Amino acid sequence: MKGLVFTEFIEMVETDFGFEVADRIIENADTSSKGVFTGVGTYPSRDMAALLTQLQMEINQSIPELLRYFGKHLFHRFSKLYEHLLTDVKDTFDLLQRIENFIHVEVKKLYPDARLPAIDAHMISHDTMELMYRSRRKLAHLAHGLIQGCAAYFGEVMEIEMENMLEDASHVRFIIRKV
Repeated sequence: MKGLVFTEFIEMVETDFGFEVADRIIENADTSSKGVFTGVGTYPSRDMAALLTQLQMEINQSIPELLRYFGKHLFHRFSKLYEHLLTDVKDTFDLLQRIENFIHVEVKKLYPDARLPAIDAHMISHDTMELMYRSRRKLAHLAHGLIQGCAAYFGEVMEIEMENMLEDASHVRFIIRKV
């Protein structure tokens, strides 16, 4: 997992929950880097799981809730860092349909070794989209939060349903309706 995701996670914890909480989760999480993350590094997914577990214990929220919260934060940050990728995008559905063939292509240019989830998004009616998410990392709740963050960015209200297609959550179906 790219270091940028870790540094953004720690920044979110510091900003939203306090420096003391961030210090405790970094200190108590059993990570391969001993709690030192750089934006350009690459770290095992289990390090993020360790940080999330510690944060869950600190603030008493479920890991799915924390992942959605982080996803919203991450989209907001990405919209600032990669604003140029959003200039032609008209709304949430437009962006979600561009993930696999445009956004992920651009990410691969910056991070050739990135292991990205597979995303297949298509409209099933004028106000409803089906998005299929596949990833060995099983971070569909993070994807859910990213979708929520995307909708907020475009000033849209979306109803999002998640359905596990496989028991291990490596394949998830989202139904996204514009309200």
